[in-house]
Amino acid sequence: MQLYRIRQDHLTISPTDPKFGLRPGFTSTDKGARFLLYDSNAVQTLYTSIPTGVIRSLIYSSDLQLNILSKSKCIGSDGTFETTAHISQQIYIIIRKFEEKHAG
Repeated sequence: MQLYRIRQDHLTISPTDPKFGLRPGFTSTDKGARFLLYDSNAVQTLYTSIPTGVIRSLIYSSDLQLNILSKSKCIGSDGTFETTAHISQQIYIIIRKFEEKHAG
């Protein structure tokens, strides 16, 4: 119980407005490389309308993850609709099995 309380003291407060700002820790990897690929609040599309009910879209991936995914022959995906944070409507992920071979 005490560990949970300590962890709660160090977590950031979840945003309540979809126009929240993203701090650098949520846009880049720990080594400073790009991690946030797309933020619909950061672009203006002249001829594309946003689907009804969609306020903001965020897409995350490191370059390494994109490279691994692009070389995959088989991918999977999963979506979460009912158990997201209260500001979210959907979380959708694309996954690939990755096996590293180690000399041993």
